[in-house]
Parts: sequence; structure tokens; C-alpha cells
Amino acid sequence: MEKQVNLKTIYYRGLLRSCNYKCSYCPFHFPHHSDFSADENALKRFCERIHEQDGKLTVMFVPQGEALIQEYYHHAIAALCGFDNISIIGCQTNLSFDVKKLSSIVTYNSFKLSLWCTFHPSRVSLSDFLKQCERLIEGGIKFCVGAVGDPAAIPVLKELRRKLPSAIYMWINILKGLSNYTNDDLEVFSDLDPLFRLELENYPADPALCIAGRESIFVEGNGDYFACNISKVKLGNFYREEKIVPPKICLSKKCSCFLAYSNRIELRDMFWGDDVISVRNPKLVIY
Repeated sequence: MEKQVNLKTIYYRGLLRSCNYKCSYCPFHFPHHSDFSADENALKRFCERIHEQDGKLTVMFVPQGEALIQEYYHHAIAALCGFDNISIIGCQTNLSFDVKKLSSIVTYNSFKLSLWCTFHPSRVSLSDFLKQCERLIEGGIKFCVGAVGDPAAIPVLKELRRKLPSAIYMWINILKGLSNYTNDDLEVFSDLDPLFRLELENYPADPALCIAGRESIFVEGNGDYFACNISKVKLGNFYREEKIVPPKICLSKKCSCFLAYSNRIELRDMFWGDDVISVRNPKLVIY
């Protein structure tokens, strides 16, 4: 991979295609049969390559499914936390894994770890989810909490917000396929997540207005990397010295998800600090 001078953030989605939850609104809820050994080997290769990168980096795991129930992800996170060139390690999770085990493996470098925890009320009770949050706090692991903005779940989401410590950011993602929200729904979800209305914007995709592909890249399990998770244009391979200069680096018409629109220049100050060490992205959990 040709060195990316301004590279600050790397999103990684390995070969994992497996989840212990089957949520109807999730694009990864279909039954999958992963080759966990292949995913583990790909993850080890990724970590080795990360160790060779220059500059301070944030690494965010965005798996297709639940990664943290696999112990090899715990060891990979611990290794990355120990690298001097890593400022922050983030990971999406449904928080169903053994928190105490992860804490014991990461140990002294847990301050680098930030988890993006999604509450699924159809799969876990509020009390059990909150107990997991308490274990994260006890283990010194930073995290935020969020959920899909299903109007039917408003009562339990309000209760979740009420019982969480005030310093923990709570975010709400739009419910895909819902034709519209009522004004009351919008008010509730905006109270829960002050940034919720960003989810409702239809940002036209425009590489000229985006840092993706320059300051952040999205890496797949085989090493192919893209500007972001929906840009659809391969820019190179993380493990090979190659340079691809496509006529366009993005074929998407809209920045239709947080991982895409958080890279937009006009929103950058809302999500990122000038120095990656001081990242202040609430959905990447810097609290």
C-alpha cells in the first residue's frame, strides 16, 4: 500500500459474516456461516500491517455481525492498544460478549479502547444490557450506547437514557424502510440524540467535500480498500504497493449512513478534533 501521508482513521471489516442476534432491521441478520480461522488470519495480517504505518491512527472495527464474542478479536484489540502509533481502537458491538474477559486481556491499555454499543430491545432486556454497561465502566473501557430509532421502542429507549450515566452519549440511527417519522417521534429521538436529524439528511455524495480516501479509508478482509464503506471504488490494497487512480473514487449518489456522512468536510468539526488524539466523535465514543 502506498503511504497515505494524511491518513488518520482506518475502518476495518474483516471476513466475519456471523452474528448471535437476528434483528429484522439489520442488514447482517441473515444466517451466515463464517470461516472463523480465515477471519482470524486476516485480522492478524491487518494488525501486522497497522504496526508498520506512520503517524497516529484511529482504527475502527465495523464487522458484518458480532466480532467481540470471538476471543481472537480481544487479543487483536490488546495488540493494537499496545502499539505506539495507535491512539484509539473502536468497535461496533451488541455488547453480548464477556466484558470482564476483554478487560483482563486489554489491561493497562484499556484507555485506548472505545466501544460503539447497540441496544437491541427485542434480543436483550434493558436490565441485562445496563449490567454490561456497568461492567465496561468498572473495566475502564470508554463507550457510547445507541439503538435503531423504532417508534415502537421509544418507551424503553427513554428508560435506557434515564438510567445511563449522563456522560455516556446515546445515539439513534434511523429505521431503514420507515416512510416517515411523526413530529412527536422526531422530537423524542432528537432529545435522545441531538445529532439524530443528521440521519434524516440526504447528502449528495461528493468526493470534493469529503475527507474519505485521503484522511480515512475503509479496508476489507482481503486488504482491498475504499474511500468509505459505500463508495464502491477500489483505491488499492492495504498489503500491496499499488496505486489505482480511478476516474471517480465514489459511485454512491448519497452519503446514506453515519460511516459515510461523518467524513463530510462540513460536518468534520462536529465529529473530529484537529488532532486524532482528541477525537470528539460521540458515535465513536470518546468519553
